[in-house]
Amino acid sequence: MYKKKILFISNHASFFYSHRYNLFKESLERGYKFKLIFGNAASSKMEKFAIKKFDKEKIDYIKLNYSHNKFNLIFDILAMFQILKIVREFKPNIIHSASPKANFISSILALFAKFDKLILSISGLGYLFTRSSKRYLINIKKLIFCFIIRLSIKNQRKNVIVQNKDDYKIIKKEFKLSKKEVVLIEGGSGVNLNKYNNLKNNNNNKTVLMIARIVANKGVNEFLNSARILKKNYPDWKFLIVGGLDYKSPDSININYLNEILFKSLPALIIGVIVGNLFVKKLNNVIFRNIIYSLSAITALILIS
Repeated sequence: MYKKKILFISNHASFFYSHRYNLFKESLERGYKFKLIFGNAASSKMEKFAIKKFDKEKIDYIKLNYSHNKFNLIFDILAMFQILKIVREFKPNIIHSASPKANFISSILALFAKFDKLILSISGLGYLFTRSSKRYLINIKKLIFCFIIRLSIKNQRKNVIVQNKDDYKIIKKEFKLSKKEVVLIEGGSGVNLNKYNNLKNNNNNKTVLMIARIVANKGVNEFLNSARILKKNYPDWKFLIVGGLDYKSPDSININYLNEILFKSLPALIIGVIVGNLFVKKLNNVIFRNIIYSLSAITALILIS
């Protein structure tokens, strides 16, 4: 007999594995029954890796046909009905979600389904908040997004988790939450240092590394422009980006642009795809204990530590 049931709704499979997999492990340790729902892949390569891990760990998961970064009225309404059916059959005590799209879906569920508590995890505000305020269509979308969530969760017992003080202020204001309803994780995401005790430092290499998805709001353009300037004075240094090239996002950077323009002026720059936290050990002989540059890329915390 399970103590409680948790339904976790994620934007896509790879996000859950890289950002919230520990919640599944913790649920098992506490004797909770766990079910995962996620939408279409942002990166097919990263999804294959994640699902392989899910199958190995015997995670109870369901993939539905909704996008992580855009709204489609037909597909999203259909997904909502499917999730509502799952909720009524599974009868979770807690619905937990992370990422803007998943939080949006979970919030609407609060209007039509009964469960003890809703937990919305803000892993990042996303392009609705980070794009320029001069983009009026984005602002309209943001207003609608916040209004629907605010209305949907108004009478629901809830907690909203944020990872920095800026997000705390924005979310508390936009969703009209009390101090007790917003949980600020001090120190951000954090890293379990015990997993990386045996790494050996290599002080001979001269490498600047950025770990992030290849999207504009992660600072990729700033990194590349900086690299071009630095390369003139430090020609023996290497500049690398490690991240998904096939990640679908409104802020994705055109790969042809990278290949045809930037690679010509930066022949030492390497962009590749390495999925999962084990990449630290694979790259250790090349880059460890050199300069690390990253904007909001959680995975980089592993190397920083």
